[in-house]
Amino acid sequence: MTINLDRSHARNLPHADLITVKAVRDALAGWQKADHAAKSAEQDATALEQERPLAVQRDREALADALESGKPDPGQQHTDAHDHSVEEAQRAAAALTLLEERRFEDLRVAFVEHSDELVANAQKKLDAARTEYIEAVERAAGAAWHTARR
Repeated sequence: MTINLDRSHARNLPHADLITVKAVRDALAGWQKADHAAKSAEQDATALEQERPLAVQRDREALADALESGKPDPGQQHTDAHDHSVEEAQRAAAALTLLEERRFEDLRVAFVEHSDELVANAQKKLDAARTEYIEAVERAAGAAWHTARR
């Protein structure tokens, strides 16, 4: 049996430590770390982009001060520095997104290569849970029967 994995399903997987197949556990841990880093970097870049009006305002104030005091135009130091920071943040976010894509492919391959083992392990856990449930029901029924006979 082959397990097909996409990102929406992968995001619903448990923490990697709970996976019993080492190759899949390692691939999942790598992808979860890369996915978190990519999302975080994207959020940071977006937040930084939204601060641009503050940099523009600081440059306007610097120009107003320069005009008032008869000094030359100081340029757009704040805006230029901000734009450079945004470019660097976007570059880092793009690189981390690429890394996330690589780790996801590793995870997808691990799922395909180890799907039989994953299914067998899941079946063992299901069988054990079913047995435990049946035993609990039988104990409860036995207790109810003994209580009714008293």
